[in-house]
Amino acid sequence: MGDGHRRSILGSELISEVAKNTKWREQRNPTLHNSKGGAPGNKVIAMRDTNAGQHISRRHSKSLRRGIIASLLSVAIGLGVYAVHSGSTDSWPEVDCTVTGSRVVRADLQDSFRFTVMYKGQYHLRYTVGGHEYYVWANSSWSDPDKQFVQSKVDSLPSHCQFGVRYNPNRPSESVVVRK
Repeated sequence: MGDGHRRSILGSELISEVAKNTKWREQRNPTLHNSKGGAPGNKVIAMRDTNAGQHISRRHSKSLRRGIIASLLSVAIGLGVYAVHSGSTDSWPEVDCTVTGSRVVRADLQDSFRFTVMYKGQYHLRYTVGGHEYYVWANSSWSDPDKQFVQSKVDSLPSHCQFGVRYNPNRPSESVVVRK
């Protein structure tokens, strides 16, 4: 039986892949009849695995990939549950704050057509929980491509803090800023 006949049976793609990892041999099977009613003893194609180690490593590789995917999926689900649980900051206690400083940070805007260098002002807020002081940055309402303009707006600190700070009762350093 020639190579051409094997390809017509198995298809050219399959035979080339199988041939890489297996060794073909022909054998006679005295009890096998072909589909056209031929006599016993016709040649049949049998495969013998000569690269068993490669197949085992492929199996391990597939298992490893499945394990990594399962692990990543578990981490993603865990983070989602944590985010939903910890994301409900509405129930956190809220305290007043004091503005202690300001700064201007770069906050670039980008869409599919253009890139714009922008700056935004932030206020440094101090809040007190259980006699301990904590600090957090809050965005001001000022944003512009001109850094000096934004700086001039946030340099004059407000006399009264326009913000409230909600903090995690289990970890007061974890907080969110809300506008009053």
